[in-house]
Amino acid sequence: EPTVVRLTEDADHEVLLALQAFLDVADRHQLGRGRDVKDPSKYNRLELARAWRLENHTLWQQYMAGRSQISLDMKKVRNLKSVGGLPAESHPLALELVTKSLKGFKDQEGKLDKSINETFLLHGTNGDVLLKILSNGLTEKFAGSTAGTLYGDGIYFAEDVTKSDQYVKPDMMYDPDSKLHRILYGKDYRHPGSVFYLLVCRVAIGRHVRTSDGITDRDGGNALFPTINGLSNRRELAEFSGTTVHPHTLLGERYPRFREFVTYHPEKYCYPEY
Repeated sequence: EPTVVRLTEDADHEVLLALQAFLDVADRHQLGRGRDVKDPSKYNRLELARAWRLENHTLWQQYMAGRSQISLDMKKVRNLKSVGGLPAESHPLALELVTKSLKGFKDQEGKLDKSINETFLLHGTNGDVLLKILSNGLTEKFAGSTAGTLYGDGIYFAEDVTKSDQYVKPDMMYDPDSKLHRILYGKDYRHPGSVFYLLVCRVAIGRHVRTSDGITDRDGGNALFPTINGLSNRRELAEFSGTTVHPHTLLGERYPRFREFVTYHPEKYCYPEY
């Protein structure tokens, strides 16, 4: 059973400010618009109702191992021509505030590692799968569960909450038979009604490739995905030319409104911290 820490104004003021900052949108008219929108209701702002920090030691250890592997990989490809697109453009105030308040596990620091392009990105989800995510992490099993798979069968993250907001569904009321509800809510931390779930995740972007069409590398023109027995394997990015290193993240830039970051090994390269 996952351990979640309920964040309160008294104990976690700066973190709550940061999480609310992630919900601030530059253009309110874009909320609730887009081909992937799940909830057609009209609204013009997003408000933080409740917040939790996940403390799952197993997932954290997997993520720490993934970070270490990315660090080794990046040394192997350090002579490759760099590509644009970074850093990720998450809300700067939110990043600043949440970074000040980061916590690790035991003797491990919680600081972001800029050398592997580690940052916080957003992932919209819903109550039907949230308990599995908190227990087992984001896995490729969730690929396409809330939207399509334009960029392959990975886990999709956004810089802009307006994009992540398209994929959420309402959780309308407290259900005493729901294990998720029993873990998240309590007598002094009540279900607010009509709540939507958004994950604020640590993501180790590592060395990335960019695409505009979901088929080829924008900078080199190479195929994004390897071909095996005549079929494209869209669960893994093709190796960098002349190396045995796979890109760690795909930066999708097909739609001008929102960029998306896709990882195909979420169990190693992301941790759903909030």
